[in-house]
Amino acid sequence: MAIDTCKDTLLRLIRALPLPSSGPAPHLGVDEFAVRRGRTYATILIDMATHHPVDVLTDRAAATFASRLRDHPEAQIICRDRTGSFRDGAQIGAPQAGQVADAWLLLNSLAQAVGRVISRHRADLLQPLTSHDGLTDNDPTPEGHRRELDIHGRPRPLVARTRERHQQIHERIARGDGLRAIARDLQLSRSTVSRFARAEQVDELLIAAVNRPTLTDDYRVYLHHRWMEGCTNASALTREIQRLGYQGDLNTVRRHLKAYRAGAIQTAAPSPHLTVRRVTDWIMRRPEDLTDVERKGLEELCERNRMLGTTVEYARRLAPMVREGGADDRGWCRKRAP
Repeated sequence: MAIDTCKDTLLRLIRALPLPSSGPAPHLGVDEFAVRRGRTYATILIDMATHHPVDVLTDRAAATFASRLRDHPEAQIICRDRTGSFRDGAQIGAPQAGQVADAWLLLNSLAQAVGRVISRHRADLLQPLTSHDGLTDNDPTPEGHRRELDIHGRPRPLVARTRERHQQIHERIARGDGLRAIARDLQLSRSTVSRFARAEQVDELLIAAVNRPTLTDDYRVYLHHRWMEGCTNASALTREIQRLGYQGDLNTVRRHLKAYRAGAIQTAAPSPHLTVRRVTDWIMRRPEDLTDVERKGLEELCERNRMLGTTVEYARRLAPMVREGGADDRGWCRKRAP
């Protein structure tokens, strides 16, 4: 009771303080935030020079943003995301101001583009890296083949369905049937049929199907070692890997441990599985922040696949331009955001 009273008193004192004067903000950042997620949103304005908030608008409507800009005509550059209402509000309320994309948004878009490139070359991630030789296991069964089987050694339903669909679609194509007719008869979307049609071998589809990234991928080795040490409690293991950065929940860890409880595990630790997310992280981080193993692994991947090497080169040329915004490289950033 006394604690609640102290909290109320403190809140009243804070609310009674006069709001600091922000002054003019020629470089203005704008973003939305949820007052009630999925229902009510507001807008916050930031002085990009001081990184301090200068105003909060009651909604995220273009008219509200435009009205605020007309009342404060000093805006020269507006930094925003791709929300259409902010674009329209800026054009109406401050036509003299340039509109630029937020740096985080640019880096996030770059990371997504890098991830898409890596996904198209997922097969190269399944081959073991010589730079990880000290971390690999002695299991002769290929990682991809293990993932095609369930904990009882039977083909997974997804694998069987993928093989069956690939055969059906290519048999129909060989007979001269069109993709639209095949999609209608098999009750599939045309994009799905097109994807199967482009894959000459079913293995191209299975690589993506059975090696989808999971939140436990980066913690497989740790979970294996802890299990072999006798820690079999899923809740305790979840708490341990959450302290290491795990973002998933308890049920995901439980699903991962099903094979362990069924006895379908190797004595040696599983080899660290390269995921699209992990390689994307290697590329997007500053080179000096990589460990020796990560750096050598990325170099080996680039030597193995020329396209990945080109992706690393371009990503590492663009990312510093966004992060540091050097005077010589910032001209392209002043163009109007799409």
